[in-house]
Parts: sequence; structure tokens; C-alpha cells
Amino acid sequence: MQAYFNTTTQLVERTPKPLIDYPRSDFIDINDDTAKLCDELCVEMNAHAVVANRHMGDLAARLGLDAVADAYRRRSESIRAKAHDVFAALSQDCNPADVGPCYADEPVVVADKRATNVSTTVQASIMAAFANIAGGANATLQLVPFIRARNARRGPAHGLEASGWVAGFMMEGLLASATAVDEGDISVDLAAAAADLVFEALTGRGKNSWMGGMITDMNATMTTESWTVPDEGGATMSHPWTASPASVVPRWLMGVRPAQAGWKRVAIRPAPPSYEKLATAALRTPTPRGDVLLQFSQGVDDVKGHFFFDANVTLPGNTAAQLCLPLFAAPATMRSCATTIPMSRRGAMTCTDEDLIAGTTRASLTCTHGS
Repeated sequence: MQAYFNTTTQLVERTPKPLIDYPRSDFIDINDDTAKLCDELCVEMNAHAVVANRHMGDLAARLGLDAVADAYRRRSESIRAKAHDVFAALSQDCNPADVGPCYADEPVVVADKRATNVSTTVQASIMAAFANIAGGANATLQLVPFIRARNARRGPAHGLEASGWVAGFMMEGLLASATAVDEGDISVDLAAAAADLVFEALTGRGKNSWMGGMITDMNATMTTESWTVPDEGGATMSHPWTASPASVVPRWLMGVRPAQAGWKRVAIRPAPPSYEKLATAALRTPTPRGDVLLQFSQGVDDVKGHFFFDANVTLPGNTAAQLCLPLFAAPATMRSCATTIPMSRRGAMTCTDEDLIAGTTRASLTCTHGS
């Protein structure tokens, strides 16, 4: 990837073949038969470059190679900023229009001139969301209305417009932004919309879905290469590309993931949809130090007239955790919230002021009508 970084344009371009598999099919999202594939310069390739350089920077830092880490991180940020300038489309240019912002598959700005009739598919905006091309969680979550509208343009029976592997990037990218805690306040409404969209993708039963086309229609016992086999051509009945729920559910929907190497410190940031869609859930996550247990329930108490989110967390020995509860899970009319243990707002969540330690902790969020 580094070999195809153009130091003049600050973008990755003109690889011998696409760095990503960008399928063309009647079952997934293309504008028309002449839509360009990702073969020269596109947002998808550069989104991968942003994330890859970011990860290399993190790895170098863990190895104590600070100068190398800084170089990778600067490269990541340089590609991100330039990709935003080149691929960000105007709301009226999105398809469907005026639900943007969105991103285009091909450059929108060339030689400081803005193009017209650009191709704005769901893949481009999903990969931009995954890599935070817009620059921050709030800006990334602004893409939710377009991603939802574009995915739904052929109705629930069709399912997602995104291909199976792109759907995985969508779910991780949106929930990573919805649960970000180091970027100041994040819109609770946009975070709630992201969590709902991800849950709908996980549980949808259209042709292009895990529960519909894959499990019900094809009777698959493992994840397939494509939503429809063999309709998309050359696909197999066993492939990891569409296995993303295996990581999205524990790490992003339930929100249990390592915050330090070796699970010495754990981040617990559940990102559920509205309580009508998911009232309770539980997870046991094995780690090198022992099991981390999380159980939560949420709902509206009709008698007391408030929203509640209750969480029970059990940590193994020699393990600390930051627990964050989702403010965005509360209905829009119930956003005046309090907690049973000391917690403070971080992003669109409220997080423990002090790390939890080994043992079991119960924390409750209660929200009433108000601002």
C-alpha cells in the first residue's frame, strides 16, 4: 500500500488491481452499469490506507518505536484529510439527494474544480465512516441518514444495498463513533440512530442479510462469501468476509473490548438499539485473565415514568475496566439522567469516574423528561 502513496496528491492511487474486492452485481449497490470500479483513485482504497497506517502507528508505539509511530500517524492523518477534501459530496449530489452528507466513489474535486454527476454509493460512505474520513465521531455520524436511505432504497425484502463484507465495516465504524469517549460531547440523537441502524442490519430478514438470504434462504450453517450464492458469481458457502457479527456483537454492540494490551484494562461500552428492539442481553467474554461478564436491561418504567438502563459487570482478578452507559439509549424526551455510581458524560455516554476493579459492580442509569 505504501508503494502506491502519491506524495504529490497525498493519496493512495493506481494500484495494479483494486486493494479491495468491489463486486458488481444486481443485488448490491451500484448507480448504473457504467459506475467505476475502485481501480485508480477511490475513497475505499484510501479509507483502508488511513486505518492501516493508524494501526501501524499504534503497533510501533507498543514496540517503543516512537519516531516510526509518529510517521505512520502523520501519514494516516494526511491521507484522511486529503481524502475528505477530494471525495466529500454535497448533499444535493448524494443519491438519494438531500439526505447527505455523503461520499463519492470517485474524486469530486479534481484540480480544485468540483465535478458533477458523481457516483455516490453506500460503499463509499460506509468506508469513509469506518476510517473517520470526515474527521471525528460527530462528523462521521452525520453520514447515518444517507447510509440508511441508500441501504433501504429497494425495500426491506431486498435487504441491504451494501455487500456482506462492507456491512461489517459499516457496523464497526458507526458504533465506534457512537461510543467514542475522547472527542467531547457527541450527538445523542445521531448515536441512537447509528445503534438502531446497526441492530437492524444484524437482524434484518431481506434477501441481502444474515438472517434472511444467508440463514433462511440458503440454509447456511456458516457465513457465506456473499449475500447470495451463487447469484453473485464465484462465491463460496464458507468464507470469513461476512463473519463480522462474530466480532461486532461482543466488541461493539455489547461493547466489551480490550483497552490495554493483554486485557489488563477493559472498555465496556454497550451500544444497544432502542429498548423496544432489545430489552436485555448478556455476554461472557473469555480473556487471558478470566471471564468478563456483562448483563444489561433497559426499558421505560410506566409506573415511575422514567427510562432505566441497568448493567451488571463482573471482572476477573488483576483487571480494571472503564464502564460507560449509553445516554443515547434513552428516548429523546427523557434525556435528564442520573446514575447510581459516580459517572460523567463522555461523548454520547456516561462513564465511571474511577475504573472498576475485580468483582461485581451494578450501575444504573435513570433518565426522566427534560433537556
